[in-house]
Amino acid sequence: MKAWCCVLLLGLASSGWARAEQGCPAGLAPIGQAPGPICVPQPGYGLGAPSAGQPSQPRGPQWQSRFGAMSIDYTRGKLGTASNMANTRKAEKAAIAQCRANGGDDSSCKKNLLSWGNGCGVVAWGASFAAMRSGASVDAAAGEALQVCGQNTGDCQIYYSGCSYPVQY
Repeated sequence: MKAWCCVLLLGLASSGWARAEQGCPAGLAPIGQAPGPICVPQPGYGLGAPSAGQPSQPRGPQWQSRFGAMSIDYTRGKLGTASNMANTRKAEKAAIAQCRANGGDDSSCKKNLLSWGNGCGVVAWGASFAAMRSGASVDAAAGEALQVCGQNTGDCQIYYSGCSYPVQY
């Protein structure tokens, strides 16, 4: 009886029934020809990846940053602004160009420049001083601008506010 069990176990161990995928363990697939196949990992096996023919999971929303800028000629009281631009350089160039077009001096418009990305910009203007600040929201930027303006002059009010938030594509 003992010999019969040994023969049975030996027969099962050497048969193809005891192995998957033509002699490769689970998760591996055979490639190649004789003298014997080579077992390689199956793509995505055990990683939760979709099987062939199944659609992949949809990606979340994609966002593009947006930028804004302000340019001021304080002595002439001229302002140039730009918002929702693709990058900082474009926003700054547009704000300077608008400042000049509104009658601002070229060097003053270039010198007094503030840019921001994915947020807001504010100008607080008082009797003899103006302050530009940026922040995540108009309220955040306005709070800082009014505080700085108020430390330097009186009668400060928000003169301009604009936002450039990311857009979904």
